[in-house]
Amino acid sequence: MVDVWILTHRRVGDLQQMRTLASALFARVTEKKIVFHYPRLAISMPFLSMRLIDFGQSAPLAPPWPDLVLVAEGALGRLALDIRRRSGGTAKAVCVGRPRGRTDEFDLIITTPQYRVPAGANVVELALPLHVGDEDAMRKEADLLLPELAALPRPWIALLVGGTSAPDILDAATAKTLAREALTLAGEKKGSLLVITSPRTGHEAEHTLAQTLHGSAHVQLWSAVRQHNPYRGYLKLADSFIVTSDSISMIAEAIQTGKPVTVFRLPQRLTGLHRLVNFLYSQRTWPIVKTLFGSGLIEARTDRLLFVDQLKTQGLLDGKHGCGQSQIEIARKRVIQLLHSSTAPQG
Repeated sequence: MVDVWILTHRRVGDLQQMRTLASALFARVTEKKIVFHYPRLAISMPFLSMRLIDFGQSAPLAPPWPDLVLVAEGALGRLALDIRRRSGGTAKAVCVGRPRGRTDEFDLIITTPQYRVPAGANVVELALPLHVGDEDAMRKEADLLLPELAALPRPWIALLVGGTSAPDILDAATAKTLAREALTLAGEKKGSLLVITSPRTGHEAEHTLAQTLHGSAHVQLWSAVRQHNPYRGYLKLADSFIVTSDSISMIAEAIQTGKPVTVFRLPQRLTGLHRLVNFLYSQRTWPIVKTLFGSGLIEARTDRLLFVDQLKTQGLLDGKHGCGQSQIEIARKRVIQLLHSSTAPQG
C-alpha cells in the first residue's frame, strides 16, 4: 500500500482535492498540519517558509518517510521538497494546484488552467479540479428541500452566486444585471429560479439581488439563518445552472452533475499591480523576471476567465458529461506512473 503524507495549512478546498487523490490511490494517509510563526509572511515569501515553521505546533516530520508528499499551497511547497531531500528521494513531492516557484523541481504538478503553470514533463493540466460531490449528502438535502420546490414550474434553474474575488467584482450594479438576466432566462424557459448566495456575496449585492428578483424565485441568502443549507439540494434537483465566474469550485460542482451550466462573467477591475504582474508574466523568459517567478517572490495571477474559456472550448458546459471521475483517473494514473518511475526530477 502507498503511504501518503498530506501537508495542510489553511485552505479547505485544497485539502479536499488532496484527499480525493489519496482516496483514488487507495493509500494509507497521514494528514500533517503545519503552523507558521508568521503565516502571511510564509505565504507571500515562500522561500522563507522553512525558517518560519513553528515546529512546536506543527505535526512531526520524521522517518519512516512516505512514498508520496502532497501539498497544495505555495508556503508548503518548500517543505515537500525538503522532505524529499531528507528521504534521499524516496518520498516524491507532488503539488495539487500551483506551487509558488521552483516548478521544475517537483516530481509532479497536477493543475488546472486558471493557474497558468508553464507546460512541462512534470505538469498535468486537468480540465477540472479534483473533486467529487457527496451524493449521499446531496440526496438528503434534496429530500428536505423538495417539498418547498414542488409547486414551482420546471425546469428549475439554480443560480449559484459567489462574490468579489479580485480582480472579479460583484457590486450592486452587477448583481442587478445578474438577477435580470437570470429572470429573463427563466421566463424564456417557463421555469423557476433557485437562488443561493455565498459568504463572499456581501450585504449590498445580496440586497440588490433580492430586490431585483421581487419574490420571483426561491431565494436563500447567506446572511439569512436557515436550519439546512440548500446548496447541495440545488445541485441534485436543478435542471441547469447559472454560476458566477469567480468560483471555480461552484462551476466544477455544477459541471459534475452532468447538467448544462452557464457561467456569468463578472466584470474585472485590474489594479496597477495586476497589470504589472501580467506584463511580467508575458516576459518571463527575461532572466531577472524568470528569477522572480522561480523564487516565488511573485506569481502569475489566477485567470478564472481562461478556465471558463477552456471549459467552453472543450464542450464541458453543455451538460453532456460530468467528467469529474475521468479527471481523477488521469491524475491517479500519472501518480502511479511516478511511483514506478526512477527518472523523476531530484532537486
